[in-house]
Amino acid sequence: ELLAAVLEEASPARRLECESALLSEAFEPGATRLVEVLVKGRPDPKLHEVLVELLWRALRRLPEEADLPKSSPALGLFARLAG
Repeated sequence: ELLAAVLEEASPARRLECESALLSEAFEPGATRLVEVLVKGRPDPKLHEVLVELLWRALRRLPEEADLPKSSPALGLFARLAG
């Protein structure tokens, strides 16, 4: 929740920079762990609400032509787990 709150309060330029990096290799292993918890974790409405928001923030910053499974290790894992 803290990360989502910090992103919400950041300047637009800083928010764009951070959201763009959320699924990058710079955020590994955290980005992959986010995907693992979201897909494999025991349902937890409060936790999953925050994880979905973070994933959405990162996905909306990807270029439209991005090949999602190849965009980052985390999205590659998501594609494999979600099948």
